[in-house]
Amino acid sequence: MANETTSTSQAALVATEIISPEVIAAHLPRNVIMGMICHDNMDGAGSNSKRYAVDSDLGVASAGSEAVDLTPTIELGQGSSITLSPTQGVADMAVITSDTVMRRLGGTPFRTVRDVFESGTMEQRIALIGKDIRRMLKRGLQKQGQDGLDTLLAAPATSVGTTNTDLTVLACLQAVRQAKVNQPHRPPSEWGFLLPGAAVHHLNVETLLSSGVMGGGSGSLWQTKTDWDIANRPGDEFMVNGLIGSILRYPVYEYDDEMKVTANGTTDVLGAFFSIGNPASTSESYMGETPHGVYLERHPLDFAFEFDASADWLEIILRARYIFGEISDLDAVKILADND
Repeated sequence: MANETTSTSQAALVATEIISPEVIAAHLPRNVIMGMICHDNMDGAGSNSKRYAVDSDLGVASAGSEAVDLTPTIELGQGSSITLSPTQGVADMAVITSDTVMRRLGGTPFRTVRDVFESGTMEQRIALIGKDIRRMLKRGLQKQGQDGLDTLLAAPATSVGTTNTDLTVLACLQAVRQAKVNQPHRPPSEWGFLLPGAAVHHLNVETLLSSGVMGGGSGSLWQTKTDWDIANRPGDEFMVNGLIGSILRYPVYEYDDEMKVTANGTTDVLGAFFSIGNPASTSESYMGETPHGVYLERHPLDFAFEFDASADWLEIILRARYIFGEISDLDAVKILADND
């Protein structure tokens, strides 16, 4: 039976500098998707659901005739919406015994380990099992990132690319064209690519095997140098992580292979060209428009520790409640590429 519980948030762990930001960055997965969508929070709300309005285009205004009364051509209503309800996306527990810690450290008395397990401070526990806490945090962040990618890359109704076929620059240009057809008024500065490692590899191989505009020179469509993007795109302090190139000045972000989203069994992998949301906003892109996706959080990634005297182990518990959702399907084009 557990007889003592303490908890701390992920942010508090990092802030202590016992697990420094540099160590965190070196050991944890890149949750690139988290920097490309809006973030919203309903911690403490009485309801577990939140509604998001979906903007729709009203089309072109009607013409009139002299001395003729106007009749309504549009009746404005609430419009369409989606409702999101966070769930327990992360619910994970690991245990470590006093004996395991003693064997690892060597020379640390049983009573010292037991006292830290039973009633130690957060700092003492991190000093004792910091590596294990990092490993658990990685599991939580990877699950969170995978959930976001699974939801937002599979959702778009429009797609480009061919199954069991390498991604090409031409397919990427088709994605850009389709996005402009779907959302002709969204400015170019709000769009970006999110691609798996296999698709980025395809583009690099195409660059090596081609010449001219596809050849990787200063005039090429596929650029791996991103100084312009970092310097000129608004809000890049949120999004530099994962930025590896550009196509026609549209930034290309790569997500980790360990989180790749597959399709058609495991034959293909998915990416997307979509409108980038502002992580500092609840439901808007950088220019105030409705974005492709949102991350709604009710309970952030949070650690709890419980000492079970009967089992002589410390339970490391990690939980989070959240949901990812697609707000505007017109703001994304799915990209299909061979999983190799």
